[in-house]
Amino acid sequence: MNAIFLLYAREIKSRFTSPMIYILAAIFSGMLGYLFFSLFLEANRLQNISIESAVIRPLFGNINALLIFIIPLLSMKSFSEEKRQATINLLFLSPLSDRQIVTAKILSGAVVMVFFLTLTFIFPLILFMSGYQNTASILSGYIGVFLHGICCLVFSQFCSSLTKNTALAGILGIFGLLFFMSFSWTAQTSQNFLVSQIFDYLSLGSHYEPFSRGTIRSYDLVYYMSFFSFFWFLLMASLDSRNW
Repeated sequence: MNAIFLLYAREIKSRFTSPMIYILAAIFSGMLGYLFFSLFLEANRLQNISIESAVIRPLFGNINALLIFIIPLLSMKSFSEEKRQATINLLFLSPLSDRQIVTAKILSGAVVMVFFLTLTFIFPLILFMSGYQNTASILSGYIGVFLHGICCLVFSQFCSSLTKNTALAGILGIFGLLFFMSFSWTAQTSQNFLVSQIFDYLSLGSHYEPFSRGTIRSYDLVYYMSFFSFFWFLLMASLDSRNW
């Protein structure tokens, strides 16, 4: 357990001493701040629309969209940089098992993601100061964003384990996540009901929508758990492939 903590601490230190995290945080905050300001002004102008429809759902939807690009960029060095510098061999020779290595890296990535999400807390605070009182929709929205982000994280870590090229790892992560998001477009355009239902269930984006409406369904929780478990398994298999 102490060895996991040491690796986790090393990962956290390397992430928060890198200028990239602060550059991406500034871009993330700036884009969302401008979006929130625009949505808030539009909601004040339109009197016949709810805050949930006018501000909250679009805001959380755009947070999800930005995480698809930001998380792969933050995760692309997790394993690819270790492979490029040959330091991954030291990890494999350490007392840590592959599962412990993955756990430490996923936890450190989750901490970074939470750091980005805390930058958005000012938006619901402004809404509460303006008289909005439905905390359930805000809470469920953040739960949905967190689950979505964790799935993006494990997928991006898997992509990073496939190559020594960090840029390629980032590109694979971004386009892979966009591929999973595109399933919802296929579901909407398909004329076959069964095909539409299958692609709708496989889409990473469609399972967030109930959370944005303040609804937490076991149906969606099972999907997120299955997605995470599947790519965790592939990540473990990718690391284990060195023994083949």
